[in-house]
Amino acid sequence: MLPRPDQLWQDIMIDFIIGLPPSKQGDSVYDAIYIIVDRYTKMALYLSIVKTITTAELTDLFLNKVLRHFRTPRGIISNYSSILTSKF
Repeated sequence: MLPRPDQLWQDIMIDFIIGLPPSKQGDSVYDAIYIIVDRYTKMALYLSIVKTITTAELTDLFLNKVLRHFRTPRGIISNYSSILTSKF
């Protein structure tokens, strides 16, 4: 069992929804969603991405959309490989 966080954005979960039909937003076309959830409040961010996004691009997106507005998380939970989270 995971310890319960006691502060906002202290521990987060990340996940992806892939295999979606292409969706156009402005001039860009997306086919996946990057989900970031604060475990304390259950607040979720849903970010449009492409399934071929690189770890560097994913990190930049995280920095601009999460760290810019919230704190650096103490822990990140993901059901994806540890290679992704270690590069992240």
